[in-house]
Amino acid sequence: MAAYRATSEASESVADEELEGISLEEALIKVDHISAEIKELEMLKKKVITNPTMTDISKKLRCKPMNIKIKEHKRDMNKYEKVRALHLGVLDKLPKGTPLYDFAFNCQYARKMQNIATKKIEEEKNQINSFLNEEY
Repeated sequence: MAAYRATSEASESVADEELEGISLEEALIKVDHISAEIKELEMLKKKVITNPTMTDISKKLRCKPMNIKIKEHKRDMNKYEKVRALHLGVLDKLPKGTPLYDFAFNCQYARKMQNIATKKIEEEKNQINSFLNEEY
């Protein structure tokens, strides 16, 4: 069991390193493409299951490769959702109109304002220092 955990943790860290190289646009395109394939496979699976002329065993045999593909696509979908989560901030993940969203938005706004004020103070400080260091 411990060996399994070690290999899964190692594969997750490798996967995280691979995810950093994928851009947000690529991830969103892949998510759309994969979700369309999943919907198509589920529709085919539903047609097979609702087919009255097939036996239960033949239905299971026909659906097995579809189930495997759906699982693979969902695993890929989760991978690209992680990429999306890496690129998007906390504010983009929260539902709008909730108190937590308002709090996060206000914190983000305050942080931006603080950074702007700090930069402005540094600029003015440098201007004053340069003015005082000038020789007449």
